[in-house]
Amino acid sequence: MRFTLILTLTLAVALIIAIFAAQNPVLVTIQFFHWRAETSLAVVVVASVAVGALLHGVVSALRHLLRGIRHREALRQIEELEHERDQLQQSNEQLRGQLEGLKRRETEEAPPEDDTSPDARKEEDSS
Repeated sequence: MRFTLILTLTLAVALIIAIFAAQNPVLVTIQFFHWRAETSLAVVVVASVAVGALLHGVVSALRHLLRGIRHREALRQIEELEHERDQLQQSNEQLRGQLEGLKRRETEEAPPEDDTSPDARKEEDSS
């Protein structure tokens, strides 16, 4: 749909330019720095449009190329970040396992708790 619209607009503009060029066969003098030429207005118009289209094509190609480079860089960065995430998840799992082991060891090695407070034990010892 978008391509069809762009193609239709391009053909319409080309037709308008062709009609303008055909209706203006007047000779004009073109001067660029020290260079001077005399040609029909139709040739000037068609040449100007062609140069504009060529410049547009070059700029579009460069934008497309730069977009591709940025896309590849983004994909590389995504891969690096996914790798880093996987390493962090592994490290996290290992640390959780170590923590669980330490908690189990702590509960196994903990002395049985007395119901008496340290102050009560002191009083019993002094009696």
